[in-house]
Amino acid sequence: MLGTPIPKAPEMPEMPEEESVQEQTSIQVAAADPQVSKPASSRAIIGQAALIWLASRIMYCILTYFAVLLTLGRRTGASFAPDRLVALWEKSDVTWYLRLSAGGYATDSYRAAFFPLYPGLTEVVTVLIGGNPHRLAAAMIVSNLGTLAACIGLALLAAHEFGNSTAPTAVRVMLAYPLALFLFAGYADSLLVAFCVFALYFARRGSWRWAAVCGFLAGLTRPTSVILVLPLLWEYGRQQGIWQLLWHKQWQALFVRLRPATLGNWLLVVICVPAAIGLYALYLWRTFGDPLLFVHLQASAWHRHLLSPWHLLALAVTSWQSVPTWGFAHAYMLVDEAPVVIFIILTYFVARRLPVMYTIFMLGVLFTAVSSPIVDYTFHFAAAGRYLLPSIPIFLLLGHWVRKHPWLDQLIIGGGIALQAVLVVYFLTSGPLI
Repeated sequence: MLGTPIPKAPEMPEMPEEESVQEQTSIQVAAADPQVSKPASSRAIIGQAALIWLASRIMYCILTYFAVLLTLGRRTGASFAPDRLVALWEKSDVTWYLRLSAGGYATDSYRAAFFPLYPGLTEVVTVLIGGNPHRLAAAMIVSNLGTLAACIGLALLAAHEFGNSTAPTAVRVMLAYPLALFLFAGYADSLLVAFCVFALYFARRGSWRWAAVCGFLAGLTRPTSVILVLPLLWEYGRQQGIWQLLWHKQWQALFVRLRPATLGNWLLVVICVPAAIGLYALYLWRTFGDPLLFVHLQASAWHRHLLSPWHLLALAVTSWQSVPTWGFAHAYMLVDEAPVVIFIILTYFVARRLPVMYTIFMLGVLFTAVSSPIVDYTFHFAAAGRYLLPSIPIFLLLGHWVRKHPWLDQLIIGGGIALQAVLVVYFLTSGPLI
């Protein structure tokens, strides 16, 4: 009615009971658990994460030395100087990134399958450390600095959700993930994880412009960064009370709440990742005449095709039936498919224990990991385990569990590092894991 005044929107509208329980879980856990220490400064949390990262990098150097000398060195009788040891990390996608860093896109359209930020940073570091002979070292420097940023972001996020005592265990869990070797090798995955974790961290703190910056940079790193769009959209709407007002059908209050500043920030959050991908698509359109070349190459060159869930399940069953039990193919498939099954189960607990944003994010991670298998290859879900590296909510949850139940430390972290060492030896001495 025209004469009815519009009521002022409530500052903190009451949430439905189900959502309230999920959103307050982290606060309740920290308050109820006597093991949670008093909040530490950000500097202390960052220092812990950096030390854990440094210890893990030293472990990789030692492991590279012994893995190569005790296997390849014994079989061939050859010696391996430090530069030759580093050269053994140049496998599979690393080669593509190095070529892209050195020559750009124009000379080879197949390079368009790889997004520009990581090779661009690699080129910058290459120039800084001495030029083309050090390009592989530059790629690994960029990758490992990205891993450092990911460790720091995960530690800050874990401290925000569960208290500072969970921060180091969450970082250790992530670095113990068996396929975290790709956070050491010259791959772009470490940058993607870093930008995703900081986007989620800034979103939880309400720093939406910084969250948008991280989302934009993630969009320049990998197309799978689209997994950020819906979680950021949800969290922004939750913090602004939009979903609660819709739930209670408070239309007048909703109209007042959707003021221009709110809509502007919301638009910024929603388009940050698509804008970055769109810029790259525009470049491809101007250079090769095909804005979706990176998608088309996945199908034509890498034989990856988007399949429905029931076709994915049928493909998985068929592939398992087609290989000998306890053979090489069986073990190779387990490297990628076992983490998918485990993470699907753990996502159920994420949905019960963490805010809704994390569940939406994990569903996106799982979807991008398995939705485009290699249809004409024995190992259809190759690289699925690597694509699970951005599973930040899983690392948060397991970090919390490990801190509460120390016996899980040996099982999750000790067992993960042991299996990771086996995979590193295989990666360096036998063949790539994709």
